[in-house]
Amino acid sequence: MFRNGSKQSETKLPPGPRWLPIFDNLFDLGDKPHRLLAKLAQVHDTVMGLQLGSLFTVVVSSKKTAKEVLKEQDLVFCNQTVVDVVRACRFNEFGLLFIPVSPLWRTLHKICAINLFSSLKLDAKQYSRQVKTEELIKNGQHNIWCMSLQIVSKINKF
Repeated sequence: MFRNGSKQSETKLPPGPRWLPIFDNLFDLGDKPHRLLAKLAQVHDTVMGLQLGSLFTVVVSSKKTAKEVLKEQDLVFCNQTVVDVVRACRFNEFGLLFIPVSPLWRTLHKICAINLFSSLKLDAKQYSRQVKTEELIKNGQHNIWCMSLQIVSKINKF
């Protein structure tokens, strides 16, 4: 329960500010998280751990360390945590967003790069994207109009 909050820890976690299980570091970030993270980096080190909600997050705040993490140790750090809801709905099995880096991920990534995100394909779908964007804006305007009518009718009832 007090995984990072206590002195005894099962795994070696990077240093970071202390936290309570219910009130984690998420509330400490405030409206200017970049400033708080810069101050914390001076106290704890260029690599520190924060408990953000239910996820323990490693924050890297130096250029040299970020280069090592993102380039040299990429395979160690590249896989993201898959939320239980995603696993329960089985989205993590074949969705490019949720599967871990593997040969399947590389194949799907290549297929998307060639068939979906190439310049020719994007140019060919420009009109369709424009039409869908206009539909989205119209639907949003309609929904806002309906909500305002509901608010006015509720105010008039009082």
